[in-house]
Formats: sequence, C-alpha cells, structure tokens
Amino acid sequence: MFCGKCGAQMPDGSAFCSSCGARFDNVTPQQTQQYAQNQQYAQNQQYTQNQQYAQNQQFAQNQQFAQNQQFAQNQQYAQNQQYAQNQQYAQNQQYAQNPGMNAASASFDFSSLKKYLHFVAVGMAVISLVFAIMNIFNLYEVSASVGGYSGKVEVSEVIDTEGFASVLIGNILFGLVNLAIAAVGALYFIRFFGIFVYDNTIAKFFKGFSPVAILGFACAGAALLQIILYAIATTSTMGMTVSVSVHATTLIALFIYGIIGAVDFFLVEKRPAKSAQPTYPNYNNYNGTF
Repeated sequence: MFCGKCGAQMPDGSAFCSSCGARFDNVTPQQTQQYAQNQQYAQNQQYTQNQQYAQNQQFAQNQQFAQNQQFAQNQQYAQNQQYAQNQQYAQNQQYAQNPGMNAASASFDFSSLKKYLHFVAVGMAVISLVFAIMNIFNLYEVSASVGGYSGKVEVSEVIDTEGFASVLIGNILFGLVNLAIAAVGALYFIRFFGIFVYDNTIAKFFKGFSPVAILGFACAGAALLQIILYAIATTSTMGMTVSVSVHATTLIALFIYGIIGAVDFFLVEKRPAKSAQPTYPNYNNYNGTF
C-alpha cells in the first residue's frame, strides 16, 4: 500500500506512515491511486522534457556543423579566388616584361599542355628504361676509329680494352640516371589514376618544379657527360690512335630530352619571378560575400 500524503510505500496493514507519520485510516484508496497517477504523470513529463532537450541539443549541433562546413567552403573559395588572381596577375606581368617571346606564342597557350604531362612522363619512363638496359648491360655497338678508318664494334669489347675505362663509367652513369628517370616517370604517371606515391616521396625534393622538366634536363646532362667520357677515352695500337663515338641513342637523348625539359620549364610551367607577385586583400576573415 502507499501513503496518500507523501506517496511512500508501506507494508499492507500499517497504521502510520513511517515517512511522514500520517495515519492510514485518514488516507482513502482514491487518494493513494491519485498520488500514484500523479507520480507517473510527473515521470512522463520529465521524460518528454528530456527527449525534447536532447532533440534541441542535436539540432543545435547540426546547425553549428552546417555553419562550420559553409565557412570552410567559403574560406576555400576565397583562397582559390586569390590564387587565380595572383596567377593571372603574374602572367600579365610576364607578358608585359617579355613582349617579343609572348607575341610569338600568343596564338597558343602552352600552359594548356599541363594536362598531358602525365603521358609525357610515362613516355620518357619507357624510353629511359630502354636506355638504362642498353647501357648497364652494354647491349649495343659503337663506332671505333683507327688511323682514319672506322667500323662497328661491340661496346662490351671496348670497355675490356685498356684506356677505355671512362667508357664503362659513362655507360654506368647514363644507365643509372635513365633508370631513375624511368622510376620517377612511372610514379608521376600513376598520379593520373589517383595513386599519389610521387607526392608523398619524391615531390618534396623537386620543390614545386615540374618533374618532366627535371627529368628532361637530367637525361640530357647525363648524355652530355657520356659524350665527354667517350671523347677522352683513347688508346694507341701500332702507333695509331683508337677512339670511339657514342651510340646514336645518346645523341637522341641529349637533344630530345633537352628540348622536352626546356619547353616544359620555360613555356608550359611559365614560372614568373617572385618579385612580380602582387599584394591582394586578406581573405582570412572571408564571410562568403564580396
């Protein structure tokens, strides 16, 4: 049974409430039932209020999250706008400073070729891999000149001859450089498929420069070094000087890769001087309006 005054539960047959001291003969069953109903109603009201409060809290959190998302998008938009303005200003400055060069290329925007650099890189990688195999394993012939006569001879026979150690050094260096070019070119190409190993490993060493330009200059430099090492490799036999010339692939690498590197660096990338950078308003507190 329950006390009709305070609602405390008492053993059946109790005369007094041990909680408030009320006599049970003064408490009717209707009062006891009413009190129990009031208690249940109060509990239901409290539960409803708690539910409403939880919903309001969730709604407020969702609103705050949406506002934060909008602010982040506005900040990103402002940064993109600023970058685009800076790029445009730098290009205009570059055009003003180099009217002759820009007049010749005004009909074509070389920077539009950037989207093809991945394919240029993989093409360079494949060709460099062939160069690397040929030079590291000495799988080609060279022209040897003896007393005004020339003929083809296996490069493996040349490097075994006294006085031609620099030929071996040139082949190894040229082969290793091309092997590195093949690896970097392949990693840059797979960025096209969303695999960013290049960005997480090699890109930081290039400091923002295009890998196509760097690989082109690297291969051309290695080819020039091989030509020099071949030129200083001579020996004498029966009073006649014996010399060798580089393989045609070395000359191809020197000119083709050099041209690719120069075109990418000076025309496609169009890296302006830092002094040409303008000053624009600070958008750090951008609120989404202009």
